[in-house]
Amino acid sequence: MFFAYIKLCRYMNQCIEKRGETEEEEEKEDEEEEKPAFRKYFQIKRKFFKGEFEVSFQPMFQLLKSFIDKLVHDHPELCLKLYLELTHITNECDHNKDLDEETYDVVTQSLELYQNEIADAESKIFNIALITGSLQTINCMSEDNIDSLASNTASYSSKLLKKFDQCLAVLNSTHLFFGPGQRSEQRVMECFKKALKITDANFNSHPDAKNFHLYIAILNKFIYYLSQEDFTSIKTDDVNKCIEIIKTKLEKVPDQKENHYLVNTFNYINAKKGEDSKFEGLSI
Repeated sequence: MFFAYIKLCRYMNQCIEKRGETEEEEEKEDEEEEKPAFRKYFQIKRKFFKGEFEVSFQPMFQLLKSFIDKLVHDHPELCLKLYLELTHITNECDHNKDLDEETYDVVTQSLELYQNEIADAESKIFNIALITGSLQTINCMSEDNIDSLASNTASYSSKLLKKFDQCLAVLNSTHLFFGPGQRSEQRVMECFKKALKITDANFNSHPDAKNFHLYIAILNKFIYYLSQEDFTSIKTDDVNKCIEIIKTKLEKVPDQKENHYLVNTFNYINAKKGEDSKFEGLSI
């Protein structure tokens, strides 16, 4: 039932986006309308397309939320995912941010379920990635609300049980602060500093292949932001410093010189040198 309503919401939103349909589409519908079973459907659809009546998303939002609320006690992890699905459909349909506070409350409930109801370490890794991935695409809330949720999510990312997982989650959190909802290069750089600090501490205590992998992950994220035209906080020199750190760490794990992840990263940099001037100054 829940996903049937989700599908209906998406269909309504598609109808709004397709208003002003072509004559060919109308002719095709006219042919279908000759069939009695379809006549009423197409009459209503055409009126909706032409804007002769509107349907508010808010009652649908409240109905969907009530479905989830009834399941929370017995199925908290499922409801975390359903709240995020509700957030996605709200982002598609609530173009005027009329449900700003309501959406904020729904995502907050997801974070509370994550914090209070999920104890398994692997489930925490999966679900914080799910929340992060959902939030980085949302723009149906005010910037203050998005910033608050992004900050809480990034904080939870840095509190995962293992340092290795903390680093990857914090790196993923950079996208919370540079996406459709907000653009804060300062917050992105704070995430990078935290990730590097975690990685250094982890590698210095356990200099092995697994922890060396984290430096390559940081380098790849640096490369991603270097290639973004509207991101200016990461320069060629910053990427070169990261490469030098990796070369230094290789002395402690010499068997990683042929690491496929590292080799592929360097190959990518070489390939980009002829395409993007930002990569010309990179030394590998």
